[in-house]
Amino acid sequence: MDTQKLLDSYYNWLIKGYTVNKLDDNTSEIVTPFLDSINDNIYIYVTKLSNGKIQLTDDGYTLNNLELMGIELTSTRNKIIDSIRKLYNIDLIQDQLSIVGNEADFPIMKFNLISAINRIDSLSLTKRDNITSIF
Repeated sequence: MDTQKLLDSYYNWLIKGYTVNKLDDNTSEIVTPFLDSINDNIYIYVTKLSNGKIQLTDDGYTLNNLELMGIELTSTRNKIIDSIRKLYNIDLIQDQLSIVGNEADFPIMKFNLISAINRIDSLSLTKRDNITSIF
């Protein structure tokens, strides 16, 4: 088995799954191949800031989506969200998951934001109907 060939195949599939839409001179939308709990692609937004850094956000989609699914953001769920944010060094600004850094740090920033989005999105499983049916 050629594991490197498998990794190369995965990398090629992954690259083909991304779409970039330029929104203006400083902001682009990235459609990722990763899916959320309702099988929608995860979008992130990259903005070039005036200080030369870049900001990545989910544009508020993650928390809004939870609320649309009927997930009440209780104090317990907010504590879970805060612990996930801290784990991935993600800020919460006006209900948007956000991270700021240098362009050179984009790969890890993107990885951390997508990871946080996925983990926070999994709170959709804590909906009362789901919990009741599991137990």
